[in-house]
Amino acid sequence: MNTLSGCGFVAIWNDVSRGTEEDFKDWHAHEHMPERLAIAGFLRGTRWGSAQARPRYFTLYTLSGPEIARSSPYLDRLNAPTPWTRRVMNTFRDNSRCVGDFVASLGELPGREVIVCRLHGLVTDGSLFDKIMAVEGVSGCHVGLSDAATSALPTVERQGREVLEPQGLVIISLLPGFDKGAAVTALLPSEAAVVLATMSVELDMKAAQDIV
Repeated sequence: MNTLSGCGFVAIWNDVSRGTEEDFKDWHAHEHMPERLAIAGFLRGTRWGSAQARPRYFTLYTLSGPEIARSSPYLDRLNAPTPWTRRVMNTFRDNSRCVGDFVASLGELPGREVIVCRLHGLVTDGSLFDKIMAVEGVSGCHVGLSDAATSALPTVERQGREVLEPQGLVIISLLPGFDKGAAVTALLPSEAAVVLATMSVELDMKAAQDIV
């Protein structure tokens, strides 16, 4: 895969209560992400993190198409969380989630270092993403728009938790050693986007059926 255009996504931003970070990371690596990648149509799961970001963690699941986010196998998992999932999600703080599809994908796929922006409004500048690509050190720019109806589906996993639903996201791929958060922030309209700190990959898995 050399583009995200046409792919679906599940995007999750979260922090956790202080002192529960290791349990969260252990759960994510050994139960939750493998569980998700066992669902047909889930291609890849990646978590980036930064101590300077608020929240500190961002997870992206890349899907073969947007319909996977409303498929019965995925919804079945959302409605049958494991005991470990229930325990860890009770520690989630500053949680946002949206599902949808990538409508633009320029340059390199998201790699070791990224800037992630939550969209809370329309970006009306048609040349904005070309401007981002022109920033030194930027190697890719990927835009996903939320399917609001699917993002808001009530599930057992969400019960009792406040989860914000952004209208989409922008993931900006960076070359190693370049921190371009300030330059990108200056380009994005503040009323439409929330820019997080530069984040580094912490966990990256592919579905078994996608490994050649």
